[in-house]
Amino acid sequence: DGSFNHDQRALYLLGAEDHGPPPSVLDRCHRLVQIPTPNPQSMNVAVAGTLIMHDRYAKSLARQVVAA
Repeated sequence: DGSFNHDQRALYLLGAEDHGPPPSVLDRCHRLVQIPTPNPQSMNVAVAGTLIMHDRYAKSLARQVVAA
């Protein structure tokens, strides 16, 4: 829905395609981002990372246009 707001400073951790990051890593995260898919393990990790970075970039451009 486009409601996710990326923090100005962020680190994005991508987990294994079959089961994601281990619980010990997830427990230390401040925020979790999930991309809706028909099957939770159906997305290639490179595609998932690309979608997140594209969303971050597109929203940063939109903020620049609004600020101008």
